Amino acid sequence: MDELRADTAARGAARANVPVRAADGIARARRLVTEVGRDAGVEGERMALLNVAVSEAVTNALVHGGGAAEVEVTGAPDGVTVTVRDHGPGMATLGATARPAPDRESGRGLWLARRFCDRMDIATSGFGTRVTLHVDR
Repeated sequence: MDELRADTAARGAARANVPVRAADGIARARRLVTEVGRDAGVEGERMALLNVAVSEAVTNALVHGGGAAEVEVTGAPDGVTVTVRDHGPGMATLGATARPAPDRESGRGLWLARRFCDRMDIATSGFGTRVTLHVDR
C-alpha cells in the first residue's frame, strides 16, 4: 500500500491514487475503491458492482493500453468516481460498450461496466484512454 497517495480536498471529497503495473495491482485498486467508497457511503451490492467495473476497466488498460494504468478514486457526498487512465494507442471505436455477440470470447468488460455504474464516460485518443466510472450514493 506504499503506492497509495491520499488527500482530502477543500470540498470534503476524499481522493486517492494507485498506479497499476500488473494484474496483482487490480486487487490494490479494488481495496482503494472499497475504502474510499465506504467513507462516501457506498456499500453492499453497489460497491461490489463498482469493483467489478473497476476490475474490467483496469484489465482493459493493462491488456490494450500499454501494460500500465493509473487509478484515481474520489469519494464525495454524492457517491464515488473512479478514473482509469492508460497511455496506450487509444480505442479504435467506442463500440466496445455495445453488447457483444454471444459467441465472442471476449469484449464484455466495458459493456458490463456501463451496466454496473450509474455513469460511465470514455475519452480516447492516440495518446491513451480515460474511463470514468461513477456510482451514486
